[in-house]
Order: sequence, then structure tokens, then C-alpha cells
Amino acid sequence: MGVERNAARRRMSVVMASSDTGVASPCNGVCTIHHQLGLCEGCGRTLDEIAEWSTASVARRQTILQALPARRAILTQS
Repeated sequence: MGVERNAARRRMSVVMASSDTGVASPCNGVCTIHHQLGLCEGCGRTLDEIAEWSTASVARRQTILQALPARRAILTQS
């Protein structure tokens, strides 16, 4: 029950974070940092990118999003 509630809260924060810019957060609720790579195993962002997301410009968000497919590939190989 608690896990479902936490996932629902994360989804709500994703919606709220995207409503002001129209650029949805890549967060999928799997918030675990890979210790060697320093990347979130769920979305592929760094801790700094996660922290700045709510205040990042549309251009900055798009830059972050463009880097994620390559990072996710690296994460699946590790």
C-alpha cells in the first residue's frame, strides 16, 4: 500500500513539473542512483539534473531529455 501511494505521489509531481513548461519529466518512479555511474536507474538523469528540473528552462529540459537514451543504454549494460 505504501509503495503504491509513493508511486502515485511521484506521478503527480511529474504532472505538476511538466504543466508549467509542457515538457514532461522523464521520472518513472524508479528512483535509485547507480553508485558508479551517478545516474538514476529509472530515468537516466544525474542528481543535479533531477534537482534542477523544476526550475530548468524548456531548452535545458530538452537537452537533458536528448542525453537520456544513450545513458539508459549504458545503464542496461552495467
